[in-house]
Amino acid sequence: MSTKRFSGLDFSDGARGAPLPDALDGVYDQRNKTERRRLQGIQLAAPPNPRIRHDPLRPKKLTERVSVWLINDGKQRVFFATFLLLHLLVVIFGILNYGLNDNLTNARATYGVTYTIARAAAMILHIDVIFILLPVCRNFISILRRTPLGDIIPFDKNIAFHIATGWAIVIGSVVHTLAHIVNLYRLTIANPDARTAGQRVAFFISANFTIGPLITGWLMWICLGVMVWFAAKKRRTGPTGNFERFWYTHHLFIPFFILWQLHGMFCMIKPDRPPFCGFNTIGVFWRYWIVGGVIWITERILREVRSRHFTYISKVIQHPSDVVELQIKKDKTKARAGQYIFLNCPEISYFQWHPFTLTSAPEEDYLSVHIRVVGDFTRALARSVGCEFDDNHCETRGT
Repeated sequence: MSTKRFSGLDFSDGARGAPLPDALDGVYDQRNKTERRRLQGIQLAAPPNPRIRHDPLRPKKLTERVSVWLINDGKQRVFFATFLLLHLLVVIFGILNYGLNDNLTNARATYGVTYTIARAAAMILHIDVIFILLPVCRNFISILRRTPLGDIIPFDKNIAFHIATGWAIVIGSVVHTLAHIVNLYRLTIANPDARTAGQRVAFFISANFTIGPLITGWLMWICLGVMVWFAAKKRRTGPTGNFERFWYTHHLFIPFFILWQLHGMFCMIKPDRPPFCGFNTIGVFWRYWIVGGVIWITERILREVRSRHFTYISKVIQHPSDVVELQIKKDKTKARAGQYIFLNCPEISYFQWHPFTLTSAPEEDYLSVHIRVVGDFTRALARSVGCEFDDNHCETRGT
């Protein structure tokens, strides 16, 4: 005779079925208790935190995480950390060298610790001048980007590195100048001809206009200050910016470098033993500048040579949103995908060259750029190729 199981719930119209036997009832009761305990554990568990994203593709191994970090922004951080470490090592070496060198005892006795600080800051500035021109040598950067170094050095951040090096020069110049101001004060106190307070003040002020290193130093500060002022982002871009001022004032680096070379050639603070002003001890700026300077000059010459190749605009297209497309044909020119070119419009300025990304494919027989008309140069360029502006909008006059 078969026995019906009874669940405790009755959905039938008839009478309840017979209950389970005692033996089976104990088995199912124990199974239900076990299941309830398991479910209670799940129900009492903490709910998932909505702030924590569970990404199944997220790398779990340390090597995978490091690899992803390097691909995203790790290379930039490692590179700049190395750059800062280099500065730290130069500072330590400079302080040890000029603080312990037995050939500079008289200089340290006259000027004190600020002499060591000034010379250590000068060493940092010489290191910075090695790098300041390299990031703006775009052909050089493009060549290096295609080498194995492209997997190590973030060449795409060349302008950011140029700006960082520029600020390093500013900071090093501030430290160098302040230390030498203290040195000038101590030199004034030690001057036997300046005995009264008035004589010392007169000597301190006149020395800035009569001593070679001080004259060149203040002239360098004028050049550096003007360059930094007009290089600020709000002054070179945007609706209130003026890129032309930035472009022309930034070329003050040429007299700045010339003055830098002269700045160290006066041999004002001499060592204790000869040679006092040898070729290897004064005016050594050119040694640090020579690599970046030669590459930069070569690039400028190459730019001038390429600019002489026959070039003409084959088509001008006005797009919505104040965008102008220029289709250019140029002899002896091959382009790669993702490259950019420098455009020069002699009608606007013979010396200004502005970079624009190529939008044409390498297989096409022309070079095209899409230019958003937002600044003074782009507006002047759009007008020069036949566009008229009305209420900040450009309308095509003809092609």
